[in-house]
Amino acid sequence: FNTLNDECFLKLYDAFTRSEFGHEWPHLIGVDTCPYCNRNYTTTIKEKHIRPDYDHYFPKSKYPYLCVSLYNLIPCCKSCNCIKKDVDTKKEAFIYPFEQEYGNNYYFDLQVEDKITDLIDPSKKVGVSVKSIDGSCLPDYIDKSKNTLCIEQLYSSNYDYIKNVILLCMVYNNDFIKSLYINFPFLSTQKFSLEDLLFLNKLSKDDWIKRPFSKLTHDIVLRYFNK
Repeated sequence: FNTLNDECFLKLYDAFTRSEFGHEWPHLIGVDTCPYCNRNYTTTIKEKHIRPDYDHYFPKSKYPYLCVSLYNLIPCCKSCNCIKKDVDTKKEAFIYPFEQEYGNNYYFDLQVEDKITDLIDPSKKVGVSVKSIDGSCLPDYIDKSKNTLCIEQLYSSNYDYIKNVILLCMVYNNDFIKSLYINFPFLSTQKFSLEDLLFLNKLSKDDWIKRPFSKLTHDIVLRYFNK
């Protein structure tokens, strides 16, 4: 009897993923990038039946009766969905994107030389680690998540992007910003952040979900901009 019920729930989930609502839902709730890693877009193309993966926060292999609960479905990238797999989040701490986040209390710390010559040198790598602003230990849900999803290793592999953002921070200064407003006066009337334009990303916390690497970019700019 229980097995039959489990199969019914799994069939409902299969029907949901093939439905129009199943394809539209990530877009409807405003998930444009993977909420686990913020490294990949979660694009939906209905005409081609392309949508993000759905991670079951409480894995459907262990809790099939939750497999069609919208509170249990996390639109995410394929990498995070594959890595997380059957982590039993009822027994192990893990970030729940609908309620928890890295936010401003935790940041990406860089292990990189500040010298321009070192930043240009392709042999110089960049290390990335997640740290707490106040120096305290990371809460279990962040520590477990970053380790399971290999966040620090994955971010460190994007050292070219990190170096470019740091170099832009060194190039942009107050005089440069003033010259932009002088040469392009319409910028002062636009409803967007000039820093977003300069770094081609979303630096406001409310917009981090809209572009890949937005949290990382924000933390780099906060450290290096106008240094």
